[in-house]
Amino acid sequence: MPPLFIRVPTPVIRGSSALAFPIVGGEPSSGRLRNLSQKGILRENEKRIFNFLNLRNLQSKNMSTTVPADLKYAKTHEWVRVSGDIATVGISDHAQHELTDVVFVELPAAGRRVKAGESCAVVESVKTASDIYSPVSGEVVTVNPQLAEHPDLVNKQPYGEGWFYTIKLSQPSELNSLLIPADYSKEIGE
Repeated sequence: MPPLFIRVPTPVIRGSSALAFPIVGGEPSSGRLRNLSQKGILRENEKRIFNFLNLRNLQSKNMSTTVPADLKYAKTHEWVRVSGDIATVGISDHAQHELTDVVFVELPAAGRRVKAGESCAVVESVKTASDIYSPVSGEVVTVNPQLAEHPDLVNKQPYGEGWFYTIKLSQPSELNSLLIPADYSKEIGE
């Protein structure tokens, strides 16, 4: 396999607009990178982080995301699966790819009333922290207890064991304003 090349932007290495160096098997193989490291410009941990994040971004750009046909989607990348007057809510495969590795999930308390579009949860990843917005209004019935110990389920099974909470719908008509799978696929460029 030919080596992949990643670009290191200006804020990482001062005095250069960008440097490209080959990555083979996730490890730097360029004499130029080794020289920068010896000069103290890049420390070992920084190299590992840059390699990991850039390889992860390259991988995620080449992966297509899954958009199940039985769900409705918000433009903010939450999904809803409805069964009677109860809906299960989570984030889409596209959203978890963008976040990369999820390390913590803060969920709303059971019994909390939320309105459609209201921030009600937080997801933290190695890359960022993001608010999660309720796609529908109602009362939170249950939260996924597994996410406290295994937040990586959001990455591994975003439409299965990685769900966030269930909600008793107070305004079922709000479901009509959510995107159907074909429209959501267009929204994310799939």
